[in-house]
This record gives sequence, C-alpha cells and structure tokens, in this order.
Amino acid sequence: MMAAVVLIYAGLLCVALSQKKHLRRIAPQRKLSANAVLALRSIGTLGVLAGLGLLLQAQMLAFALLLFVCLLSANAMAVALTLAFAP
Repeated sequence: MMAAVVLIYAGLLCVALSQKKHLRRIAPQRKLSANAVLALRSIGTLGVLAGLGLLLQAQMLAFALLLFVCLLSANAMAVALTLAFAP
C-alpha cells in the first residue's frame, strides 16, 4: 500500500509540474516543450493508474476504490502543500 501512496503522489506531482504556473513557481527560468508537457502528463497519469492497480491487487474491489479515492485526495493535498512550501 505504501508503494501505491508513493506512485499516486509522484503521478500527481508530475501532472502538477506539467502546468506552467506550478513549474514557474519551482523553476522560474525553465520552459517545457509541448512534448515534455505531454510526457509529464502521461507519466503522471500512468503513476496514478499504477497506484490504483496496486490497490486493486492488494484489496477487494470496493475497498480498493475507497482507498484510492482517499489516497488521491490526501496526495492531492500533499502536492498542493509541497508546491506552496517551495521557495
């Protein structure tokens, strides 16, 4: 389950950093090409789906989906706080 938490967090962080606003906050001089943005979004989506896959493998369907929704919201908050804390 801890691996699912890490995968979902990393996936959401990749999706967040694919947006100009969040990337500018972390690295003001950095510009991403359209291919890099697409790659970050794809990696982020695959990370979140891999986390869901791990949860489905470890738990029954109903509990895995409940865990996924809870972990998704908790990790979204963690990503938001991480981006807000960055200098």
